[in-house]
Amino acid sequence: SFISQSKPHSHLGSPWLLMAEIAEQPCRKRGRPSATLEPWLAADTWYTLVNETSSTPCYWNARTGLAQSEAPTGFKADGSRRRSAAEEGEWVVPGLFPNLQLPISCPPPEVDELEPAEEVWGAGEGPLFTAPHGVSLLRDERPAHLPEDFTTFIARMWGALCGGRSVIWGAKAIEFSARTETALPDARDPNYLLEAELACNPWARTLRQIPGRGLHFDIHGKRDNEAE
Repeated sequence: SFISQSKPHSHLGSPWLLMAEIAEQPCRKRGRPSATLEPWLAADTWYTLVNETSSTPCYWNARTGLAQSEAPTGFKADGSRRRSAAEEGEWVVPGLFPNLQLPISCPPPEVDELEPAEEVWGAGEGPLFTAPHGVSLLRDERPAHLPEDFTTFIARMWGALCGGRSVIWGAKAIEFSARTETALPDARDPNYLLEAELACNPWARTLRQIPGRGLHFDIHGKRDNEAE
């Protein structure tokens, strides 16, 4: 079904530098999962976002892009353990989530669940960065495409550092995909669209309506392989 196009979300002035601050944080070591395991297994990477305008912390998972007000516990609503939450090591959940002192809090934009979020960083004159597989998506006659870890963060960070634009799935879609670990209902993988679907598909329509689109980087992930 047709969903109206939302306006781009602008980050004017200097706030896009917050992505540079996140990128410069020291990386803690993580054991590499076996190539036979699912890509999100024990891979959650939680931070505590602390900004100057609010006394309430926000918890942000760089792997999925999910931001929430409740501290993550590692469990689902039914009491079962999340496969993505590490039970030991430096990224254990629950645990001590490192603080990121940021000038503003910048979780993914709130848009309709099936609507991509276009963000303009600074003047928006730099390259476009997209992350179509930041959530699980349906494909024709094949299993659902699993989320590609950290691609939402990378697209936003590079868009911010370059003063360009980024297109990702919004907060509602990210929350659904992370919470249920299933494909987003009625959302199609852009790589599997039929030509007849291009005119009304939200992802294709968002890209088409970006003014003066020039250099475009489409960000994708790859499964870890022990031999590489």
